[in-house]
Amino acid sequence: MHRNDSNTIGQDEETATLCAGSQAEALATILLVEDERKVREVVREILELKGHCVLEAADAAEALHRCERHQGPIHLLLTDVQMPGMNGCRLAELVSAARGETKVLLMSGYADDALLRHGIETLGAAYIQKPFLPGSLLNAVQAVLEAGAAASASGGSPAGQAA
Repeated sequence: MHRNDSNTIGQDEETATLCAGSQAEALATILLVEDERKVREVVREILELKGHCVLEAADAAEALHRCERHQGPIHLLLTDVQMPGMNGCRLAELVSAARGETKVLLMSGYADDALLRHGIETLGAAYIQKPFLPGSLLNAVQAVLEAGAAASASGGSPAGQAA
């Protein structure tokens, strides 16, 4: 199912229904935040083909709306760092405060990104450098999800990089 930027908020109920109906079979529910429509579509397709339930947002405001409205768990926030308005690191701070169980994977196309370094150091977030291959994305997602599961079992919290 393809969504356009102007109507993604209007599809909350549809996405929530799809995720709720498939959550038993889904590997994880992922909140994907990317302001570039084409990149967002490709990443969403990669994740859905792997079996993840993807909640999609074009910016931080829409992501926060989806986070508030989604009734089930959100296992992973996958967000671009550089976006118009609120940046991905600030979004990750707000999502983490609202949903402590949500792991964070930051994406950046900038090798020397001060915001990315801040997110890694302050949030203990993992990151992946754009552009990436589908396999690299899936490996990074899996590593963050597995680190979260291991930390939950041991009582710790994961930190580090996945790429």
